[in-house]
Amino acid sequence: MISEFIYRIDRDGVDSEIGAENLIGRTELVAHEGVLAVRYPDGTERNVTGSDVRTIVASDPALHVINTDSTSIYGRREVLDHLPLLLQVGDDRHYVEIDGWECAVLETTDGWRVVEEGYRIDNDLVLPVEWAAVSFIEEASRTSGTTSGRLGLITPAVVADFYYDDDGGGRILTLSPRGDDAATLRNWLVSGPFTESFYGSEDHDGRALLTHATFRGEGAVAGCRAVEID
Repeated sequence: MISEFIYRIDRDGVDSEIGAENLIGRTELVAHEGVLAVRYPDGTERNVTGSDVRTIVASDPALHVINTDSTSIYGRREVLDHLPLLLQVGDDRHYVEIDGWECAVLETTDGWRVVEEGYRIDNDLVLPVEWAAVSFIEEASRTSGTTSGRLGLITPAVVADFYYDDDGGGRILTLSPRGDDAATLRNWLVSGPFTESFYGSEDHDGRALLTHATFRGEGAVAGCRAVEID
């Protein structure tokens, strides 16, 4: 029977005697004539019901838990693009590769998440595909730094909502499945983390100065045009 490859996760450990990595276990999601099955490291297979690969990966720890020194993941692009929401990792000390690319492990509001190289937030804190960026500064304070919020895609299937202070006082990264882009942008402007944090502080007198706003909706958010305000 010919198996069709869908997704694979290889878990590696370090051999202390030779100082090199060795394969501990491989778990695969394959299809046999349209029937999906999980193939475990011991060679056993389990047929699974349904055709939603994301649900299957999310429901089986063998397919989504990162718990070894090094992990390599391969699969179809439509699966890999959802991995920031599917993979579970305890901290940022694990080395993870997706499709041969080194990944970043980022702290989010839902724990540590794995983001593939090429989709990560760059050193200037700009998202890979940025829909909007807004910066505020407290008008009544001479010592207040700039509060910024950014919204966009961290993969083609995952929305990133990123809030931070320029002085490094706090960062909030929220990841969510991509849905209605226009509604996501509207809700972000009204009640995004940067808005709630900035206006929710006890010592804030309600006054703020909008220092910069950029909206890059063309090609991403239907019905929006690229707008920049300084």
